Amino acid sequence: MSVLAKARRWIARRVHRARSAGAPVWQWNLDYPSATHGSRTESGALVVQGWVLFEPGLAGQPELVVRWNDAFEVVHAVNRRRPDVITRFFKGSADAHPQLSCGFRFTVPLQVDRFELWVRVGLEAWLLGSVNTPPMEGPAGGILKVLRGRNGWLFLDNDTNNSVDQFCGRLRLTPEGLGQWKSYLSGLGRLAHESGAATAMLVAPSKESVLGEEYHPMAAGRLGPMDQILELPEAGLIVHPEKELKALAAESFQQTDTHWTHKGALAGTRALGQRLGIAPGDFDQCFAADKYRVATKVGDLGNKLNPPQSCEVEVLTSFRFQAHRVYDNGLPNFGRVIVTRWDDALLDETCLVFGSSSSYSMFNYLARLFRYMVFVHSAGNVDASLLRACKPRYLITQTNARFVAVVPSVGHSLAKDIQAKVCSLTDEQFDELEKNQQMPDSNTLDELGLGQCHEVLVAAMRKRFGMSDPGNHSS
Repeated sequence: MSVLAKARRWIARRVHRARSAGAPVWQWNLDYPSATHGSRTESGALVVQGWVLFEPGLAGQPELVVRWNDAFEVVHAVNRRRPDVITRFFKGSADAHPQLSCGFRFTVPLQVDRFELWVRVGLEAWLLGSVNTPPMEGPAGGILKVLRGRNGWLFLDNDTNNSVDQFCGRLRLTPEGLGQWKSYLSGLGRLAHESGAATAMLVAPSKESVLGEEYHPMAAGRLGPMDQILELPEAGLIVHPEKELKALAAESFQQTDTHWTHKGALAGTRALGQRLGIAPGDFDQCFAADKYRVATKVGDLGNKLNPPQSCEVEVLTSFRFQAHRVYDNGLPNFGRVIVTRWDDALLDETCLVFGSSSSYSMFNYLARLFRYMVFVHSAGNVDASLLRACKPRYLITQTNARFVAVVPSVGHSLAKDIQAKVCSLTDEQFDELEKNQQMPDSNTLDELGLGQCHEVLVAAMRKRFGMSDPGNHSS
């Protein structure tokens, strides 16, 4: 069944639900969070635990649906044994009661301040209630968000993107979410047509989807949100190089990090290049002389453990994009702008990249494909005004598969990102910014259409720190 057919069925289910006389729920209760028992956290997430009893003669297997965002829902089974509940309401042996497994337990991110609980049986769903989560005091109730897999492999646990729920097939995009993705991809295609730029969206596969079956401690689900998106008619713009990374096997990702290796990034860049019209032979020749060495890395997951866990991984040593930066505003994450120049590039063109964290390990390759690579950290969100000002021959948007539950936009504002980031800088981040900054001459900025975004940075810095001109700081 296609995604659109499923969406139509989901909408029909909602109409049917609204007309239903009553829910088949007899009793239900939340243990946590509740006024009686308070709240609990586990591995940096809020525990949601309770039970639900149904009227006799229920036809079908019930499931619990959790929603705190219109774009997706998370489905959990009602299957935990609760003899205490059965003993409270029924006579006889709890072990023999047909509703013994009436409990549920799961977690939601601490950032969620309110969610809805629904019961769904077949095509019908009923709202149990809305839950306002309590404000958390002190540390976020847990430190580790790491799952230990097989043979030393580490994976994300319950992060804000619900990575485990995505891998296990519990998180699914709703028709609203799929509609938002259709709008984004249609808008990206429209911008590509208007600008005349060769365009593609690279979605870096999750570590779980590439290596999960062999190394992840949990069982993979049948379908996830990435599968839903790839079924959309507009998905022709998407490059999702899962097959290419699986061919690399254990060389595709670091054991102790969420991100792909340099060789994994190369495979992703190669698949992207083919979609943009770069001949595989020309691409391979461009990087044929590259040299790698084995290095010991801790990684973003290994660093969460005590003591930290490291691994050995091959890293590129024969080229460093940092040596070819002609501009870097130095901001951490969203709002960062980096420009490289390589006069011996395969293509004497400008490539504009609206990317995310996985883009950084691609810079050593993108910087040699295009004379100018202009990178904006936006997780695939597109600033159309910057696209018009930059006039690139190639346009790339890039996000990570685990981010897709949050749909990007083609109406984004880089200026607002820069202003917000500058306002939130800590003293430590500002010191790091000064180390990272690389300021060019005004001619380079004007040539690339970046003059205005740099002026926004200068104005925001002056307002925030009372500086004379951040352009005086260079790396």
